[in-house]
Amino acid sequence: MLQSDENWQLTPVKGSTGNTFYGTLGSQQAFIKRNATPLLAAVAREEIAPKLLWSRRTRTGDTLSAQEWINGGVLTSAEMTDNQINIVLGKLHRSRNLVDTFMKMGNLAFGPTELLNDCYQDSHENIEKNSFLKNIFDKMREDIPPFDVRECVVVHGDVNHKNWIRSNTQKIYLVDWETAMLADPLVDVSHILSHYIDPRNWNTWLVYSGYKLRPELLKSILWYGQLSFFRQIALYFKEDDIYRVNREIYGLRKFCEAFENI
Repeated sequence: MLQSDENWQLTPVKGSTGNTFYGTLGSQQAFIKRNATPLLAAVAREEIAPKLLWSRRTRTGDTLSAQEWINGGVLTSAEMTDNQINIVLGKLHRSRNLVDTFMKMGNLAFGPTELLNDCYQDSHENIEKNSFLKNIFDKMREDIPPFDVRECVVVHGDVNHKNWIRSNTQKIYLVDWETAMLADPLVDVSHILSHYIDPRNWNTWLVYSGYKLRPELLKSILWYGQLSFFRQIALYFKEDDIYRVNREIYGLRKFCEAFENI
């Protein structure tokens, strides 16, 4: 149990990295983040994330940011087909205000080459030891999709189902913004498609989100879909979570097999 300068009682949220807390002050409740990204205020204003209540600096020099406490729950994998997911991502990816805000913070865009290299840097030893991963990785290096930096958007960067919450009023929010960056919107879109949506329903999902499933778009989605598995694999290697590493490798294998003739 921790205590902030303003007497808020802070209890670490289970499964977080240690910077996320359930906060209480009398009858008040809040979702409190320590040293959250400055982008948090902007996405909260867009109602993509829960409302920001206050931010203040503590005596230790940390910044605590309190968001509206959402009575509800984290989405399950099966609930990721909810159309609100499309709406929230569309609001995020189409917001030029968020792009301007992020750029003013001095952030640069990440193209597909940089994202792939980051995965390799984080887990190159493990990739080199696994012939399947090495083969897929080398093919991805040879087939980098096109990227126009002028069309970059703010992406969340980790749209795993555990980062989506549904309130008791059935409104869905996206949380944990530390992975946000300027990149191709397919970073988020392809993670959702590759991990949660049956390929037979991709066209319907994309049309609802404002995309037309042309051959060149499908090719890019498949590349970013593979990237989404590599990014999760790199994360779980870093956390020494071999069970989840193997689960993602299995998912990548099945994903590649499903589209091997494209």
